[in-house]
Amino acid sequence: MSSFKLLDVTLRDGGHHSNFHFTDEQLDKIIPAIDATKVDFIEVGYRGGSISPIPNIGIAGLCPDEYLLKCQKLIKNTKMAVMVHCQNINKDDIKALKKCGVSLVRLCIQKGEHKLAIPFIGYAKEAGMLVSTNFIHISQYPQDVIIEAVDSVIPYEPSMIYFADSNGCLHTHRVTALYEYFTKHYNIPFGYHAHDNIGLAQTNVLAALNAGAKFVDASLAGASKGIGNLKLEFFVAYLYSIKNYQFELEPLIAASNYVRDIFPECGDVSEGEFLRGIFDFSTKQLAQHIASGKKGFKQS
Repeated sequence: MSSFKLLDVTLRDGGHHSNFHFTDEQLDKIIPAIDATKVDFIEVGYRGGSISPIPNIGIAGLCPDEYLLKCQKLIKNTKMAVMVHCQNINKDDIKALKKCGVSLVRLCIQKGEHKLAIPFIGYAKEAGMLVSTNFIHISQYPQDVIIEAVDSVIPYEPSMIYFADSNGCLHTHRVTALYEYFTKHYNIPFGYHAHDNIGLAQTNVLAALNAGAKFVDASLAGASKGIGNLKLEFFVAYLYSIKNYQFELEPLIAASNYVRDIFPECGDVSEGEFLRGIFDFSTKQLAQHIASGKKGFKQS
């Protein structure tokens, strides 16, 4: 396994459990614990809202300046990241993120919408920030479409390119093939965001790293939209088992259990989340499948 960087997404992806509402007490417990682990980035939320409008969205779903400044005061060892949907923000938002201490802007890109990200790559670089292009639902991209999407952003020199297994359905052999191809053919760091719908998040992350990925995401207790992400505490424990001590395990134990306490449904299994992982359903496709009245997990 080559060297890599680890990004925590507890507040951003885990924010789906609470509609992105976090109290000051919760922030005071979560952020310093992750910071003490010495991960490379802590992603604290979305600037300007999620992919679809969310009624009564909380502060981590909007990332106003005062929230970012609060988070920045709690971060001593690592750097702050924020995810954005390009249709929800403008150039002034990028400037504000920089002023509030954000080091990495992550551009969340839906299939066919990569052109929306191009101006924001430039805005972030102009502001002196790192910028990531994150292609979501990568399982639904044919290989030639992934290549087209990557080729479209490469000339603008993002700091990294992420592939997100948003439906948690990728099998390990495909993850290996995906990263072997792109890390061989492109001179840019690639990252991987795994979901755990069929129980392969950690296995797939290790496959991506062994195939050349340089960035991976994780969250305390696997907190995320749906069934869960790579569990940060389990991943660091695995690293300890192979004598890799680049991150601190001790702060994660109490912090991950605290997240389980405030998000008691974290990691719960459901028919819908298994259907998503088995059949590669997006949220919209899953809703359509359920509405159709189809039952069972076996393919017809």
